[in-house]
Amino acid sequence: SQLSLAEGALCIDLSRMRSARCDATTGTVVAQGGCLVGDVMSACQPHALAVPLGAHPGTGIGGLVLQGGHGWLERSAGLAVDALLSAQVVLASGDIMRASADENADLFWAIRGGGGGFGVVTEFVFRAAPVGEAGQVQRITKVYVPLKAFSALRFQPSRLECLRNFRDACIAVDGVDELAMEAVVLVGGPTIASMVSFSSSLARGEAALKEHGRAFQKLRAVANALKPCSYHDGLMYDVFSPSMEANLQSRYYRTGSLHEDLPDAALKAISDATSGKQPCSKGTQVLITLLGGKAKRVPDHATAYAHRRAMFWVTITTYLPPPKAGKGKRTDAIRWAEDLRAKLAPHAMHESTSSGPHSGLALPPPRGHHAERLRDLKARLDPANVFSSVQPIA
Repeated sequence: SQLSLAEGALCIDLSRMRSARCDATTGTVVAQGGCLVGDVMSACQPHALAVPLGAHPGTGIGGLVLQGGHGWLERSAGLAVDALLSAQVVLASGDIMRASADENADLFWAIRGGGGGFGVVTEFVFRAAPVGEAGQVQRITKVYVPLKAFSALRFQPSRLECLRNFRDACIAVDGVDELAMEAVVLVGGPTIASMVSFSSSLARGEAALKEHGRAFQKLRAVANALKPCSYHDGLMYDVFSPSMEANLQSRYYRTGSLHEDLPDAALKAISDATSGKQPCSKGTQVLITLLGGKAKRVPDHATAYAHRRAMFWVTITTYLPPPKAGKGKRTDAIRWAEDLRAKLAPHAMHESTSSGPHSGLALPPPRGHHAERLRDLKARLDPANVFSSVQPIA
């Protein structure tokens, strides 16, 4: 994440602190601060348990948790911060604090969504929960191909029709926490809509997907697959994006926004920006993720995370041309992403901050009562603003 990088700053490297232990008896996971999501997943997998941590195994848990932690399990299990039981935090003074609901509760509140400006978290303790049936979840993937090459096939929907149908389907199934949904809109390519069930049994998941899959029947898909997959080494690796794995080593630029709704004007902006030839490398995409569920029902004041009302997260990821293509083409690719974000801004509840190459997606700083409480705590725990390069408290 760009939050860990700053010009002229002293960076503290936790990459060797990647131990994660899962206690199936107590249903808890202890993870060191340098762990990746994949480290925690590997500890949980033998016990068919999971912690709601993000959507990809290569993400660091520190930045993810401290910013709230959206992910595939949030609708059924809440955000990452909702599963956090306690944490060990090293303050700017060098003091070590244990933060939990019963100990240093103000710090515990702050690190659950308030960012990393209060100290270095060297240990997280999470509550884990069973996932699917012995770690298996049901997944359905529908593929639509709104390309000119298929214009002779009358049943092929337009890109905008695909997006409208996906939005309407999300609204139709919003009351079913076990369903997680995401649309992947490839620039110049197909729109892929995925629904995933994290119900307690495969049979229940299959029934739910078939029932609520009717919301998609207005459009005819060129591919329609319903099958079980492993949450730990299937879903988290290959559903996140059809092209992400091939491009993980590419330089990319990412930005986005949170939305309570996606009106047609917002969907048209996405449709127009992803149609035809664009100044981006292969794999450039817009992800529309359904949020909410259990995460939305947690009281706003319970944690420092201030954006629980959001129903959709639009993530814009442009893969940049190689350096040999010239700075101008790379600038054009970034401008494409920022132009789309600007067009979505009037429809957004909050814009995410722009992210540079190899960076994560940072949420906007908290506002209102959350910001006032965070500023007071910051002044008390880090008066010299030692941790100044992280997400600002404004």
